[in-house]
Amino acid sequence: MTDPDSHRERRHLVRHVLASSHIDQAEPLIADQVRKCALFLGAQFGALDNDEQPKFLDDLDDFFTLSAIRWNAPWILGVLRILPVKSTQHFLGAQQRSIAYGRRSFDEYIAMYGRFSGRRDLLTKMVGLENKGAPMNDEEIVDELGSLLVGATDTTVTVATWMLWELAKHPDWQQRVRDEFRKNKIQFIDGVPTAKSIASLPILDGVIMESMRLHPAQAIGLPRVARFDGNIIGGIKIPAGVGRDHPEE
Repeated sequence: MTDPDSHRERRHLVRHVLASSHIDQAEPLIADQVRKCALFLGAQFGALDNDEQPKFLDDLDDFFTLSAIRWNAPWILGVLRILPVKSTQHFLGAQQRSIAYGRRSFDEYIAMYGRFSGRRDLLTKMVGLENKGAPMNDEEIVDELGSLLVGATDTTVTVATWMLWELAKHPDWQQRVRDEFRKNKIQFIDGVPTAKSIASLPILDGVIMESMRLHPAQAIGLPRVARFDGNIIGGIKIPAGVGRDHPEE
């Protein structure tokens, strides 16, 4: 979505879904999903059931790779499309399979719970939008859920991985975080801390923010396209429609 007005309208429709009050209501469900290693749509990954990675995650990995190729060297996709190799064509179909998975999960969710079930999850909030203005149709909701899933999967894992890596290199900061948890008597429910109990911990917050400063959440770079009127970065004019990357290093 590159049109500023359309993007602004979509943000208006979706932002209340991620309001802190709704996140608080969904916390028991989210904590349960964390323990199960499941999707927020309610379909379990089963990631801990065996050593074989779920096929959906394989497609998600391929989707990220395809996105990087599309942004940085789109001509490669043209070459890959003409190669009569089954594994290559399967790789190129990762995006379509991911979209189909999202659509199938959405349809199964609606069939099971309906559109106004009162469940405390993000999808119900999005499906049963009561915003002012025109609501999103099903295709737009599926697209938005895909963005949330891809964004949350990639960024959350990247931030958590780098944070744990930095803490492993700095055991003194590990101890500071532990001491802060003990001092504030953080509550754990079946091994998962409550959101409110860790929301105002300055040391933990500092560790997370410093990890993101050193290692941005978007590990493969964050592609952007200059708006219709262009941009000026560091005194350099970026013409409208020109793509640019924000690499990690």
